[in-house]
Amino acid sequence: MSILTLALAVLSVVPALAQDEGTDEAETTVETVVEKQERDVVKADTLWDLAQHFYKDPWQWTRIYEANKDQIRDPHWIYPNQILVIPGFDREVQVVKTGAKPPRPPAPEPAPEAAPEPAAPPVEFVPDQGSGGAVLAAEGLSTKIPVGMTAGEPSVYRMKMPAGWKAQGRVVPYGGREAIAGQGDEVTLDLYGELTVRRGTRFTVWRMAAPTEADADQKATYAQKIGLIEAVKRMGKTRFRAVVLRSGSPVIVDDLVVLGE
Repeated sequence: MSILTLALAVLSVVPALAQDEGTDEAETTVETVVEKQERDVVKADTLWDLAQHFYKDPWQWTRIYEANKDQIRDPHWIYPNQILVIPGFDREVQVVKTGAKPPRPPAPEPAPEAAPEPAAPPVEFVPDQGSGGAVLAAEGLSTKIPVGMTAGEPSVYRMKMPAGWKAQGRVVPYGGREAIAGQGDEVTLDLYGELTVRRGTRFTVWRMAAPTEADADQKATYAQKIGLIEAVKRMGKTRFRAVVLRSGSPVIVDDLVVLGE
């Protein structure tokens, strides 16, 4: 090998070594991150109202619930100081970072497998065996159901109501969207007369039942206690939205309501 060839080989290696040794020099990187729309929950906020505010459609409340399941245990209850993510309002932002080139981190160890969370016990409905003057009615079958009354549901007891018992409202359809509702669903109420109702006011849901051959008093009023609902929003002078807290039978249109538990 000639002296000239050896000199050219040495010169070609020096820049490569200098480039490898420059790993601590400053470098500039550009990242694209996604910022999410967030909402600090304040007193009286509900998922229904937030969906109306952000989406102009309260029935979109499930989008907010699905995006925040990690901190919302019951979609009917959110609390002040919670910070909720509002999906659908993301925006991309470019972030420019300048700094020393970091060393290559060691390979991370595999994360241990997380133990599965225990399933929450189901909410059980305990049939009411008599309250507010109602008396548990005898078991039996009816061969004739009076007009406007229904047969008994197997999961709730049939009761003989006290003399003068009257309902204070009923479940009505709303925009054709509901005819039957279970625990956690919303229903619409039409109340009779002037009643003081606020957010959180609770009503017992009753359904008229027929007398049977086992009932000594065939002219008495019989009903079933279906469940408990709670007012969440006023929709008119006598109309309210309410949520079903618990029920032993689906709540249906024309079920009756009475203030209190």
